[in-house]
Amino acid sequence: MPSLKPIIPRWRDWWDGLLSLLFPEYCRHCGQALNQHEQFLCRPCLSRLPATHFENNPVNPVVQSFWGRVPVDYATSLYHFRKGEVLQNLLHQLKYRNQPEVGQLLGRISAQRLIRCRDFPRPDCLIPVPLHPLKEKQRGYNQSLLIARGMAEVLQLPIMDQLLIRRHYKPSQTRKTRYERWENVKDAFALSPAHPDYTHLMLVDDVLTTGATLEACCRTLNQIPGAKISIVTVGFASK
Repeated sequence: MPSLKPIIPRWRDWWDGLLSLLFPEYCRHCGQALNQHEQFLCRPCLSRLPATHFENNPVNPVVQSFWGRVPVDYATSLYHFRKGEVLQNLLHQLKYRNQPEVGQLLGRISAQRLIRCRDFPRPDCLIPVPLHPLKEKQRGYNQSLLIARGMAEVLQLPIMDQLLIRRHYKPSQTRKTRYERWENVKDAFALSPAHPDYTHLMLVDDVLTTGATLEACCRTLNQIPGAKISIVTVGFASK
């Protein structure tokens, strides 16, 4: 009896193609119908994400933004965050339009850039910047955790999402100055009682603006003896 193995992939392609005709999905940015092998973003919009290329520069603007503030082993942002462009639209959908799948997409494409980077120091685990439980309940999820899950899928790393605790419910950082942002978060985080055996911890967040929240996280994680901290964000908002 002939084997069915060569036939099965063709049937799957046919079935996927039929589903895309009957129930088309649309690009989350431009609204065009997606092709069979596209997910959430069409290829033209994906190609328009403005890469920073910071990941290959050991003294990139992200690293420099933490000089004199907290020691970091490695820091980068993968894409420029600019008003009206693809990344801002996607992050708006993720944070305010209940589109959690966008977070994992951004995590995956960011991690794919990292694994091609010659200077990327592979961490022991990923730590998403936590939301306060009330804020997470309002939103339905922590966008940084979703991004970390997408990264973990590509990098094959564990996620420690209970290590950092957000102690206080603080007002939004939007439209605050750098000093006001720091005052807003400087005492916002605490460590959970159980510390991991991992020593190289990589913080994950959506966008770097002033870096106040990430600085507060780093100061808290530095309480772990021997901890080495790196930072990665999807977006970089130019000052």
